[in-house]
Amino acid sequence: LFRTEKFANWELCMRRILIVLLILILSLCGYFLYHEKNQKKEINKEMFDQVMSEKMEKLYVQARNWQKPLSLPVEDNRLEGDYKIMSEFILKYWMDNIEARNSYLRQLEKAKWNEFLDAERLDQDRAQAYQQSNKMLGEVRSATVAFEKKQASIYANAIVQVDELKVNNTLRQSMKEKLVLSHANNDETALLQIERQIIEKAEQMLNMLRTHKWVRQGKTFLFTNDEQVRDFNILYAEILEFQAQIDELKKQNASVFEMDR
Repeated sequence: LFRTEKFANWELCMRRILIVLLILILSLCGYFLYHEKNQKKEINKEMFDQVMSEKMEKLYVQARNWQKPLSLPVEDNRLEGDYKIMSEFILKYWMDNIEARNSYLRQLEKAKWNEFLDAERLDQDRAQAYQQSNKMLGEVRSATVAFEKKQASIYANAIVQVDELKVNNTLRQSMKEKLVLSHANNDETALLQIERQIIEKAEQMLNMLRTHKWVRQGKTFLFTNDEQVRDFNILYAEILEFQAQIDELKKQNASVFEMDR
């Protein structure tokens, strides 16, 4: 009986030890799996930052050459899972916005918008009742409206698509919040409003040329009285001020881009 009880106590003790060992092993396995998962997540995050930095630098270089369409693959085999999906989504969104802007600039170039107030061109166009000038204004206005619609479409589609991304919910929500914030603080809206004002001022100057007698002297316009000269110069000065505002916004955008990279 004594031996049986002793054996029973020993067996019970061993069972308890085995249970404790099992719990310890499971705990250690859980810890190592958790640690490995976190470590892998951290490695993916570091690779994500590296890939995005490289891609955005290339995108920045290409974006400055607005005469050519963008050519940058968004896929990168160094990424996987959520970070791969997020990287491709973010890059595509910015590429779509940059390409929309560059396409708009190419349309302005095609319309020869930078030559609109050229005195020699206007002097020649006067003989044709300013038909070329009217055509240029129409093309620029159409391009501006199309650009504004394209911008709105890109953002609306992105908001829908971000909700459909198969990534971690926290990451998805964070990305959506940043998307909304980026859109709210987008300087493209301010740029577009300034450019609209430049178009309006340019049309007012054209109307003055239509209405009043003037002669060309080199690259300048001479009117018959001082009031007309003053009004024309005020409009031209306003256009120069608007252009200075655009240049300043572009510098700020470039600085922010450099910091974000």
